[in-house]
Amino acid sequence: MARFFPPDFPAPDFRRGEQAVWEALSHQLPVDAAVFHSLRLPDGTREREIDFVVAYPDEGLAVLEVKGGQVRRGEDRHWYGCKGDDFRPMRLNPMEQATEVRHLLTNWLHQQGLQAGSARIQHLVVLPHTDTEGYDAHDFRRSQVVDKHAMPQLAARLLTAIQAGDGHETLSAWGLEQLTTMLIPVMDTSGELAVAAEADEIADRLPTGPRTR
Repeated sequence: MARFFPPDFPAPDFRRGEQAVWEALSHQLPVDAAVFHSLRLPDGTREREIDFVVAYPDEGLAVLEVKGGQVRRGEDRHWYGCKGDDFRPMRLNPMEQATEVRHLLTNWLHQQGLQAGSARIQHLVVLPHTDTEGYDAHDFRRSQVVDKHAMPQLAARLLTAIQAGDGHETLSAWGLEQLTTMLIPVMDTSGELAVAAEADEIADRLPTGPRTR
C-alpha cells in the first residue's frame, strides 16, 4: 500500500466523500506512491486546504478536490449540491477550487526550492457519489473529472492526468522524499489559521442560495 500522511483517516469524520477516495487510493496505488490528505498551505493571512495530493515517483503530482454526496452541474454552468431532496448552488465551483489550490501548491513548491516544483502536475475533481453522464463538458476536461463509475480506475485516471499535466520533469524518488520532509510540518493543523481553514472548508461544502429541482 502507498504511504499515507497522516497514516489513518480521521474518524469519526463527516467527509464521507474523502473517505471513499482514501479507501480507493489505498487499494489502487503502488507502494512507492505517497498520499497527503487535508494539506493546508498559507495563502496570505489565511490557509487553504487541499483535499489530497498524490505523488507518483517517476511521474508527478495530482491535486484532488473531492465533493461527496450528490453533485449536479447545471446548464447555467453552476454547480449544485444536494441538501435533502433539493439541489442548491454551491458556494464555490469545485473545478475552480482545484485549479486555484494547484497553483497555490506549485508556487509554494517553487518558493521552497523543491524538485517537485518542476515536476508534472495536474488537478482533478473527484465526485465519488455522483454520475456525471450527460454533463455538458464545454468548459472543463472530462479527463479531469472522476465520478462514481470511474472510482475503480481512480489511480489509473490520476496517472493519465499527471502525464498530460503541466511541468517538464518527472518527480524523482529523492524529490518525493524531499517533498515529504517539507510537507509533514505543514500538515500540522493546530493554531488559529487552521481553525479558520476548517470553518471555510465546512462552508464550502454547504450548498447555499435558491433551490432547484
